[in-house]
Amino acid sequence: MNKVKQNDYEVLKNSFDAAAHKKGIHIYPLDIKTIHPRQSMRLKCLVPLCEYYGVCKTCPPNIPGVAEFKEALLSYSIGFLVVLQEKIKNIEIYQKDFSAELKLTDMVSNLELLAFQHGFYQALGLGVGGCKLCDTCTPQGEPCRHPFKARPSPEGFGIDITGLAREADVEVEWPPTQYVNFLGLVLV
Repeated sequence: MNKVKQNDYEVLKNSFDAAAHKKGIHIYPLDIKTIHPRQSMRLKCLVPLCEYYGVCKTCPPNIPGVAEFKEALLSYSIGFLVVLQEKIKNIEIYQKDFSAELKLTDMVSNLELLAFQHGFYQALGLGVGGCKLCDTCTPQGEPCRHPFKARPSPEGFGIDITGLAREADVEVEWPPTQYVNFLGLVLV
């Protein structure tokens, strides 16, 4: 198991906080034992059918299943919840304007790289919803155009990211009326 020493954890957390603060993003450390992937959460990719299911390279069924992810999760010591909160002017804007999601995606991939640079070579970033980096995903058999930015969503692996945020005392409105949270996760 990849154990994080207290000093290494503090240095990494401070680096994450500094990087996120510049972008108006908040970081919440999570005990890895609070992450419980469930098939019922991944089912939300199928019912109702998500437009990215089977189309996006970072979405089911193109990513490992819940059981395989649960096993991989044993290799990690700590998680960092990544939260971008925006005040809602008009909720419908988020159906066409993906700039907030892209901002979170960029931060998650940057934090993953930062963890890698601190010696956590197994760091894994997970981002919000289906990938929005391209208008259309590359065809089956062709590589992703953005392999170092595109990341699966926590829900695709069966993680209830909203539940984790609430457990971390992040104020989450559901359904959102005054503000919306874009949530990511970095595992080290």
